[in-house]
Amino acid sequence: MSKRPPIKKSVKEELYKQAGNKCANPGCMNYRTHIHHIQEWHVVKTHDEKHMIAVCPGCHDEIHHGKLKITDETIYKWKDIKRSTLNRDHIYIEPNPESKLLLGSSIGVESPNGLTVFELTKTSKLTYKVEDGEIFLLDLSITNLKRKEILKVSHNHIKYSNDEHITYTRRPGRFRITTKRLLDFIPSWSIAALFKMQPEFKIINGELLLLDMEVISPGVVKAEGFWSRENAVVVITNESVKLLPYGWEGPASLSGMTISCSSHITSAIFGI
Repeated sequence: MSKRPPIKKSVKEELYKQAGNKCANPGCMNYRTHIHHIQEWHVVKTHDEKHMIAVCPGCHDEIHHGKLKITDETIYKWKDIKRSTLNRDHIYIEPNPESKLLLGSSIGVESPNGLTVFELTKTSKLTYKVEDGEIFLLDLSITNLKRKEILKVSHNHIKYSNDEHITYTRRPGRFRITTKRLLDFIPSWSIAALFKMQPEFKIINGELLLLDMEVISPGVVKAEGFWSRENAVVVITNESVKLLPYGWEGPASLSGMTISCSSHITSAIFGI
């Protein structure tokens, strides 16, 4: 029996690129992938890139053992898809009739239909919706001070900037975005007040935390992050929510409360 040689790194990288750096299944958002031989290696005994594809462990198992067969014809169609260069992701939130958005660990906001937490501008906001009584849908966006959109979440689908100064990291149920370009986001007038908040105000290894979203339990999502415009800053830390309008010596702080609303609110509950 001949020993199976390793797949060349260049071949693996090409297969990951073809798949859009995720599972090649267009119905799957998993970013952990295996290399699948469409023509089985023990038969052809070659690592031919034309007959290989990057799929996640779950889809790989479905290809070999699934009750709803994934055919070779389908897999070749996945391989021929022309992938977008946009950076996209998705966060799944297990449904629960009792949905809640946690602002750090200290403030909970809840409404049967969802609500807007704040809206600094039309492109810098934090909102969530609840549909059918249990489906939690995030809608939020982060921009820099020039109003360039860095990250947008719409109905839990994520689009983020392809920028060398922006770092996006993820795992199932959580994503985080940071930046090394602090002054693109922090207004100069707010620097002194913000840095007095250390270590609660998160600048780690020279990077500003722009957003950290995590699914804590069914229907419950926790948020930390930083939003700004020319004359106002909102900082959600693990301990509190800081509101800092221009001209104030220091931020107003909210912590240790639950805000419940009996109906949908269209305007921001934290207005500046």
